[in-house]
Amino acid sequence: MGLYLLLATLIQAVVPVGLVLIALVVLVRTDIGRDLLDRLIGARRSELDWDNLLREVDTLRDHLQEVQERLDFTERTMVERPSTPALPPFEPTPESITPN
Repeated sequence: MGLYLLLATLIQAVVPVGLVLIALVVLVRTDIGRDLLDRLIGARRSELDWDNLLREVDTLRDHLQEVQERLDFTERTMVERPSTPALPPFEPTPESITPN
């Protein structure tokens, strides 16, 4: 009777674990299981992140090129324009010196 009890306890412990393992193997071999596993691991997510990152780098490159063109235009404009002061220098007159 001790052997029967030991065998019954062993079956009660092993069968559920075996069924869970079989279910996991079947799940992993299906498309849904592979997609779920990829999502858990993050493999597909990292590929999407690389695509987004490359698009963002291209956008930043375009913006930087536009800023460089604007800077070049500003530098050319400043070089071509003569450097004259906006207002003539102040020269005091007798009226401006008199006290109130």
